[in-house]
Amino acid sequence: MLPNLTKFKEFLSPLYDSAEARSLYYMVLTELLDCDMTTLLLRGDQLMTEEKVERFDKITQKLCGGQPIQHILGYALFHGNRFFVNPNVLVPRPETEELVDWILQDEAHPTSLLDIGTGSGCIAISLKKVLKGTTVYAMDISEKALETAKKNAQENHTEIEFIHDDILNPNFFDDDWNVSLIVSNPPYIRTEEKKTMHKNVLEHDPHLALFVPDEDPLIFYREIARFGQKHLKKGGCIYFEINEALAEETCHELEKLGYLNIIVRNDGNGKKRMIKCQK
Repeated sequence: MLPNLTKFKEFLSPLYDSAEARSLYYMVLTELLDCDMTTLLLRGDQLMTEEKVERFDKITQKLCGGQPIQHILGYALFHGNRFFVNPNVLVPRPETEELVDWILQDEAHPTSLLDIGTGSGCIAISLKKVLKGTTVYAMDISEKALETAKKNAQENHTEIEFIHDDILNPNFFDDDWNVSLIVSNPPYIRTEEKKTMHKNVLEHDPHLALFVPDEDPLIFYREIARFGQKHLKKGGCIYFEINEALAEETCHELEKLGYLNIIVRNDGNGKKRMIKCQK
């Protein structure tokens, strides 16, 4: 018999609301039973074994401890594809899918692009799967993150050029190296915002990919924009995921550095989450 949904939601209530817990319940069961929702609803009781009940209980305990479901299962779904995730990379989020969609909507045939702070590689790989003729570079300061990204590129049958470098002090790029598009979801959460964050993010996502100093929260946007002054082709665009509380300040920073046609776009929840600018 399937585990009791009401009890499951009660266990998770300190961390998840009812809708989130319900979604997790079905996600765990479809994974455990290796079936779709229709099969689960029609035959779930028959497919459930004692061993699977024990595994379900162990997963529930981990969820109650704040561990993200993606870390427990070992993968996350992003833009219709599976990506391996672990504590060395951020768990891909729906708003980042919207950033990918914006690029695919506006950029039909970029010859080359660079994903700065690639993490799991979800942005670069998702773009490459559609933009097959584009040379895609993906950069990160973390070697462990790049190991995960390379594994994801192989799993998703995409050819990505990976670069180990620090955007705050880059040394890989020659003066004549350039691309026609840059995309980045850099660290943008101020230390002061930690108190508002969900436990499963704060305790399990890499802080290197999350946080910036309170006194200089736009450091990565400024340095990426400066990098673009040298290495982005004229007329090329930069796409950023941003801190919704700093949208206006981010626009001003880009304006000061000479970027044009700056557009802020809301995500599906109405939050100012993305910026596009042109060199």
